[in-house]
Amino acid sequence: MQLAHQLHLHLNHPSDEALKAVLSGGHIPGCHLTAKDVTNMRERDGPCTTCIQAKLHQKSMPPSVTPPADGVGHTLTLDLAALPCPTFGGYTLAVVAVDERSGFFDVVPAKSKHRSPLLDAVAAVITSYRRNGHTTSALVFDPESALCALKLPLEMAFPGITISFCPPGQHAQRVERYVQTWHQ
Repeated sequence: MQLAHQLHLHLNHPSDEALKAVLSGGHIPGCHLTAKDVTNMRERDGPCTTCIQAKLHQKSMPPSVTPPADGVGHTLTLDLAALPCPTFGGYTLAVVAVDERSGFFDVVPAKSKHRSPLLDAVAAVITSYRRNGHTTSALVFDPESALCALKLPLEMAFPGITISFCPPGQHAQRVERYVQTWHQ
């Protein structure tokens, strides 16, 4: 059961349901853990204290009124994360995308908050899902001005994808957890 906890930490604190789905689907080659190991871990150890602490500073948000995603890649939630220092190639931030259905997250570097580098990074996320046979129907962004500026170019580049933003003052909750744990 200690291995189940280590896997939970290594995968950046996914929900137990997401971790069980990944293990049940055999998506981690060579891993002998099962969904029952995750259940046993929770019964023995209780909830993850890091997950609890990450939620303490968040104000309560109203429940979602949108239907859940139909499949992997259907709905992606995106946010920006500043890198602590520029990387090789001059990248200063990352576009973080989380798939609503699977909980899989992508981190794609961008050189700046200007429209062209951000558009390239978001397009790379959508293209990677398409390349693997998944259809993206909706993008949900944090209400940051640099991301808001991408609405029209993305609608032109990817017709048929619905683009929406969280209400001002709220974070895109699904991706914010990943940004905060990835950035620590």
